[in-house]
Amino acid sequence: MILVTGASGLLGSHLILALLKNGYQVKALATAETSKNKALQTFKAYNNADEVLFNKVTWCFGNITDSEFLFEILEGVDYVYHCAAVVSFSPNDIENMNHINVKGTEALVNMCLLRKIKKFCHVSSVAALGKNTDSDVITEETYFVNSPQNSNYGISKYNAEREVWRASEEGLQVVIVNPSVILGPGDWLTGSSNMFSSAYKGLKYFSDGVTGFVDVRDVAAIMIKLMESNINHQRFIVCAENLPYSEVFNQIHDNFGKKRPSIKASIFLAAIVWRLEKIKAMLTNTNPLITKETVEAAFQKVHFSNQKVKTALKHEFIPIKQSLKTICEIYLLQRK
Repeated sequence: MILVTGASGLLGSHLILALLKNGYQVKALATAETSKNKALQTFKAYNNADEVLFNKVTWCFGNITDSEFLFEILEGVDYVYHCAAVVSFSPNDIENMNHINVKGTEALVNMCLLRKIKKFCHVSSVAALGKNTDSDVITEETYFVNSPQNSNYGISKYNAEREVWRASEEGLQVVIVNPSVILGPGDWLTGSSNMFSSAYKGLKYFSDGVTGFVDVRDVAAIMIKLMESNINHQRFIVCAENLPYSEVFNQIHDNFGKKRPSIKASIFLAAIVWRLEKIKAMLTNTNPLITKETVEAAFQKVHFSNQKVKTALKHEFIPIKQSLKTICEIYLLQRK
């Protein structure tokens, strides 16, 4: 039996679909029963017939920081995939992000040790990797250091990793994946999927930043391969391609039949925008759509190496151009 946390999220739901197709029994953890609907949409996105598979999932609903609850649902479980996390770049979410990402991971690995789980796969992020390198490319050997460039999300994922490494030293077999920006059909108003809804509405501005992108199906496949292997106590960057944001958004706009962004944003203009968004958010008691952290990320040029995972698993990534085309087609069908 396999437990997947964060089961209703973009990665969690795709992972469950892949596990079921591979013949595994799956127990899924989500915060509330209403979360099941989000996961069901993933199954329907690719093939309505997969709804039959969805009904094979054993669902559990509760708090990832509740140790007694976790100990109970881990009964009979052999392997754990930890996808649950809060992803946010809003200052309003820092406390909750640390609570779920760090304290939740701490509680889970502790209960996994008590239940003698055979192997644990932790979903981290490239945001948890350091930038203290003279190289232009970040690898698994690039370690985290305190820096104003680190996002609060990145700090929370780094601290979550520390709990996983600690559990590894205490006897839990672990592998960690550090995905770049994950692309896939999900709730297009949240997370990385928000870039598709924004493009569908039409964007005027673009930045010249560069980062890594990967299809959610690749992340799920690599996680399963790592768990099925003898690999232990290692991390792997999961990134298909390093691309300019402008190129990715151009492809999304093309797939939606929308006009490409044509105005290059300056750092000065972006700085004004995030400050105005901050004021607006304070007045309306909402989270800002654009923050200082998202603006900084949009102008950074960061490259990630996928050589380690390709060598270890002989994995061939889905080209990002193909991934974007598939995702846009799914979103267009859903809007009919």
